[in-house]
Amino acid sequence: MDGLAKRLKELDTEEITILEGHFSHHFASWAIVLRLAPSRLEKRFEARGYSSKKTRENLEAEALGIVLSEAAEICGQVDEIDTTDKNPQEVADLVMRIIKRDLMLPPGQVDWLMDFFDSE
Repeated sequence: MDGLAKRLKELDTEEITILEGHFSHHFASWAIVLRLAPSRLEKRFEARGYSSKKTRENLEAEALGIVLSEAAEICGQVDEIDTTDKNPQEVADLVMRIIKRDLMLPPGQVDWLMDFFDSE
C-alpha cells in the first residue's frame, strides 16, 4: 500500500482518478463500493478454485459490508451499488452517473445478511 500511496502523491492532479481494488478506499476521498450477493460471490469463488476458508472469509466480509464500513469511516463520500443483477455496462453507467453527480446511492441500501445465512 505504501507504493500506491507514493505513486498517487506523484500524480498530484485535480482530475478524477479511479482506483479499483479492496484497498482503494484507503486512498480516496470518495468511494463507490460495488456489492454482490454472497450466493453469487460464492459461485464465482468456487469457479476460481478458492479454498473453502478463503471463500468463507470473503463471503462474511461481503455479508457484513466490511469494505463499505471502512469506506464510510475513511472517505468523505460513499456510494454503494448492488451489482448482483446488473451486467458490466449497467454498472459502468451507474458509476458514470454517480461521478457526474446525476445519481446518489448512499450506503445502507444493500443488506446481505439473510442471503449469507440462507446459503449456509
